[in-house]
Amino acid sequence: MKLLFIALAFIGVAVRFAVFVSPIHEFASQRVEFSVPTNSWRRVSEGLFLYGIGVDPYLGDTFHETPFCLGLLSKLHRVNPLIIDILFPVADILAAILLYLFAQNFLEQKVVEEHKVKTSFKKESQILMLSFDCIRTVPKLVVLCYLCNPLTVGSCWAKTTTVFTNLLMAAMLLSASQGACRFYRYISLVFLALCTYQTFYYGLLFPALHLYFENFAGSKTHCRSRGDSVFGLLMDGLVFIGSFAIMLVVSSHIMGSWTFLRGVYGFLISAPDLTPNIGLYWYFFTEMFEQFRSFFIWVFLINICIYSIPVSVKLRHHPMFALFTLLPLITAFKPYPSYGDIGLYLSLFAVWRHLIPQMRQTLIVSVMLVLAATVFPVLWKLWLEVGSANANFIYAITLVLATSQVFFVTDVMLAHEKREWHLKHGVETVDKTGKRLELHLQ
Repeated sequence: MKLLFIALAFIGVAVRFAVFVSPIHEFASQRVEFSVPTNSWRRVSEGLFLYGIGVDPYLGDTFHETPFCLGLLSKLHRVNPLIIDILFPVADILAAILLYLFAQNFLEQKVVEEHKVKTSFKKESQILMLSFDCIRTVPKLVVLCYLCNPLTVGSCWAKTTTVFTNLLMAAMLLSASQGACRFYRYISLVFLALCTYQTFYYGLLFPALHLYFENFAGSKTHCRSRGDSVFGLLMDGLVFIGSFAIMLVVSSHIMGSWTFLRGVYGFLISAPDLTPNIGLYWYFFTEMFEQFRSFFIWVFLINICIYSIPVSVKLRHHPMFALFTLLPLITAFKPYPSYGDIGLYLSLFAVWRHLIPQMRQTLIVSVMLVLAATVFPVLWKLWLEVGSANANFIYAITLVLATSQVFFVTDVMLAHEKREWHLKHGVETVDKTGKRLELHLQ
């Protein structure tokens, strides 16, 4: 088993460096499933050129990467362009390592926590408890799910900046899993600010992350007053918002102006580029009358933001799981999603693989995800190259992909609630008349 893990991990690492010996980068970078306006390497290359000759790349409508990324890649490009080629697979491999460490820390905490309250669980339900063996096996599965996932491999081949966002997300998760130490708590919030700086919508993860720290603090003190909780919220908010504000100020000094706000965050909110992708915006706003555009931009924006606090509050006793469930929702409803975003949360799902027996739509969701991932490039070719299809075909498959992600979230949430119920009330529960009870998610 150990040799199998090493072999698969080696394959996952090796395929990322295949970009040096094959023209795979050119092919992957042209695929809209991986490269979108906010992460495309072609757009980054144009931004680097404009920045190198002293022209503000944000004055046009091509470059939408952050000034930090622009400054870093510009310096590396001046030293040696080969460094950038190496940077992408190295960053992706480092993200896998950080996810491994996160899974190890988090599962150790969960296993210890469940065994502490083992006596409160029904005896026949204790088979559902996490075993100590999963601390050793599940992190390896997380690594393999990330390294050998075609979605993350293709994102790395295309040299999309999603690779860096995934790395920052992995660093945030690992820092959070270190425990109640204030240093790691604030470091995690800084990494979340960096994720938000790169992809604005990741700021919606703040409520879940804050509740995770509050649960840690409550478990350590056993008695946390309302004043302590309010102070904790204010401090977390101050660190998160303050870090994000500092990044914006530093960015303005790097660029010498504030034009990047329109080019990065204004672009993410208004979504003016309607190039077809795996998201929901492009077709809807192509068909939309211009006078209604502002209204529906706000509708879509509210839709993506509205889930953060309710999901975090509903799962307040399991905030890390709440954070995980928010990732597919953000990916499904943001303007420019890519396969790299999907690959990240599918890899993290291995941490909660114990929920699979409780899930009811595993086959449906799996088939929908695989169908959407495989049929999209076929329909794209039929539409834009062969000319025997039209935009409706592409949009239909993007609806399938978005629906599968929503089904995945609802199914995994129901599975989580079922497992918690069964642990406390038994596997078989009946009412007063002897009728078997069923658990429904509301």
